[in-house]
Amino acid sequence: LSFSAALLVLGSLVLGIACVNYANLATARAARRVREIGVRKAIGASPSQIVAQSLFDAATLTVAALIVALVAFALLQPLVKTLLGAELDSNFFSSLGVWPALGGLLIAVTLAAGAYPAFVLSRVRPVSAIASAQARLGSPLFSTLLVGSQFAVASFLLIAVTVISLQNAEMRRTALSALQDPLVVIENPTGMTKVTPETLRERLSALPQVRGVTEMRATPWEMVMMTNVNERPDPTSPQHTANMRPVGFDFFSVFDIPLVAGRVFDRDHAE
Repeated sequence: LSFSAALLVLGSLVLGIACVNYANLATARAARRVREIGVRKAIGASPSQIVAQSLFDAATLTVAALIVALVAFALLQPLVKTLLGAELDSNFFSSLGVWPALGGLLIAVTLAAGAYPAFVLSRVRPVSAIASAQARLGSPLFSTLLVGSQFAVASFLLIAVTVISLQNAEMRRTALSALQDPLVVIENPTGMTKVTPETLRERLSALPQVRGVTEMRATPWEMVMMTNVNERPDPTSPQHTANMRPVGFDFFSVFDIPLVAGRVFDRDHAE
């Protein structure tokens, strides 16, 4: 699971909790409006109009929350960069694909948060609503399930954060602090990360704690690549099978590998 995918999953869970919480609160608050709904139905309001009003209320709050989130996103970019080490794209707001995605998210959240309260209000009976200032709306079992799901998701998030924190602490204690010169292997599938090897090498080399940076196609314990090598420059000379591991410049110096004969490849002889 990539870092961006993990953030997306956690953000979706938090947003889901918010939708469930709004549905619970809006249903409880709607119990105080049953007389208003009853009067509106008595004078001719249709269930679809009641649903539209409830969804409009949910959409208004969702738009307000989205505006606050975008403002906070813009203001907290330096803090996010410091905490996560991730530089947010400065062209985020000018991207053509962002606004349709936010519009779709707005619609999805409005429906997820406001559908159940709207359905409950649309089923209010005018006679019983006018006779009572308050009434219990919705299914008690469904309300209990909503509350239970909130606690379940919140508990999952708490457990996930706790496990990740303990794993990071254990890694710092056992993996990084045990060695004076630790070796860190970073996988960089460019199709997923969209980070070129040159960019990654340049950023890592700029860190004062990093003593050397090099790369290889695959770690020795994951893949074996074979090739045929002639004994002599003559193409008809006998061939031998050899392991081949494509590596980057400075590989031999970073790993302090002694040279038996000849020279190692370098940027001055890149051909």
